[in-house]
Amino acid sequence: FEARLQSRGDRTEDPEESRPAIQQGEVEWMNIGGYLKASQEPGAIPLVCTEFEVPEAFRALYEVPRICAVREIEDPTQFLFLASAGRHAHLHYDGDQRHTLLCQVVGRKRVLLFEPRCSMMLSPMVNFSAICLDRFTEEQKRGFVDLWGGYDVVLEPGDALFFPMLMWHYVEYL
Repeated sequence: FEARLQSRGDRTEDPEESRPAIQQGEVEWMNIGGYLKASQEPGAIPLVCTEFEVPEAFRALYEVPRICAVREIEDPTQFLFLASAGRHAHLHYDGDQRHTLLCQVVGRKRVLLFEPRCSMMLSPMVNFSAICLDRFTEEQKRGFVDLWGGYDVVLEPGDALFFPMLMWHYVEYL
């Protein structure tokens, strides 16, 4: 299966590859093995994997709670996210307005959560915030979470985090 990847890097050439290197903001499709290989090479460009559907072989290993479906007649949607340590997902809420059950399989991630009541204070641009938490210091992040009554959670392998639709979230891959 393949994933849709977006570069957050600025490397402009790749002397080891016959294909041109992915540029900042460009999108490239590759399989999970290709992603893992590319992300572990010295000088690797910082790729962030956007959501893609969970392969059927994985889906057979667990059952997703019905609450994660938008409507009773719909099967819950399942997505897989991959990113290397040091990457992040900007502050946003999920545009499809689904409840989310975030299950951590490997690695660790930090999730900052803010209730929908905070929306106007988070400088929304549709379902993304104009506030770049990735540029905040740790002290500033803690202060921001405290100011808006948010939550700061670190997920370890085997942990799960449920949050309802329209919950703003920022994710750091640790």
